[in-house]
Amino acid sequence: MMVSEADLSTFLRDWSGEPLLPVGEERFLGRGSWPELQPQRVALDESNATVDHATADLTVTVGASVLMSDLQKTLNRHGQWLPVALQPVGTVGGWIGSGRQSQMAGRFGSLRDYLIGIQGVTGRGRAFKAGGKVVKNVAGYDLMKLMTGSLGGFGLVTEATFRVLPLPETWGGFRYPMKKLSRTQLQEARALEPTVLCLSREANGCFLIGGFSGRPNGVRERLRLVSDVLGATEELPAATLRGLLDGWERRLLSGNQTLGWGGVLPSGVTNPTFLQSPGGPSLWDLLRGYAWWFDLPEPKTLSTWRERLKTYEGVLNLDVAAESSYEPWGWESPAETAVWNRLKDNLDPEGIWAWGRLPGTTSLSRETS
Repeated sequence: MMVSEADLSTFLRDWSGEPLLPVGEERFLGRGSWPELQPQRVALDESNATVDHATADLTVTVGASVLMSDLQKTLNRHGQWLPVALQPVGTVGGWIGSGRQSQMAGRFGSLRDYLIGIQGVTGRGRAFKAGGKVVKNVAGYDLMKLMTGSLGGFGLVTEATFRVLPLPETWGGFRYPMKKLSRTQLQEARALEPTVLCLSREANGCFLIGGFSGRPNGVRERLRLVSDVLGATEELPAATLRGLLDGWERRLLSGNQTLGWGGVLPSGVTNPTFLQSPGGPSLWDLLRGYAWWFDLPEPKTLSTWRERLKTYEGVLNLDVAAESSYEPWGWESPAETAVWNRLKDNLDPEGIWAWGRLPGTTSLSRETS
């Protein structure tokens, strides 16, 4: 169902039906568990799709129903961007609620690192806001991080303010066979501060794929330095590198397969032996340790990888359909679960927003101890 932002608080206070789940384009609904009570999906109407771009301040304020692709186009016209993906799909609210990272998160961080202000409505029908529309504003509690990755369990985000960055002038990349890579070479390549540095494991082999962005002279110099470190590398023109990044992003959101996501500690991502171990098509960010698995068809494969990742305190979660028998979460923390439940009891005591999406929670009963 659709509801206007102006009527949202009244709508929630009067709601007496099944639990509600905030949605946008429904690109990210595979993330998280599904509660016993299937929720009614609710979205903000088009009156919420507004963009207020303060170009001189390098900030932008948007309604949660704005498409991320439209936001990126608006910023690009002014030589700026939100460095979470080149051509992101989904809505602003969807990105916040799902807490996604792209393959550039190792260098630039994730969406929550750029979120400086937020507004929304709790299950009580009360409007809330935190942060502000300027970069140095620290007003109120840090609800930005609380709402990021909450999967719609605490409330509906209606508006967000982000700091943005100048758009890079150019890009340049390289590809190198992982079987020839030593641990020292990998560490030296990471020290060059690439924009992206990933291991891509496909049927035709494992490759180190990296790239730089910025001013042309700087990009050329960094490509020369990485060639000195690795030896002969295959150079990837700007269009090829950007095409790879965009292709990975769209493959992660294809919606027609089980997707694994998670990561390991840096000691794992700098260990070529660990990275080259068998396991099917996958993508590893070698800067911060994020990881994505494109195909996990068999529970045995899933169990093997989850056990292997524990060696480096890593985790493998799944994005799956609501009817799937797979366990989506590869970890559960009793301490974090207790905090989530207390937050739920304060922000949404009537359980209007769908619960049970986060690990260790349920939709019908919550422990608050």
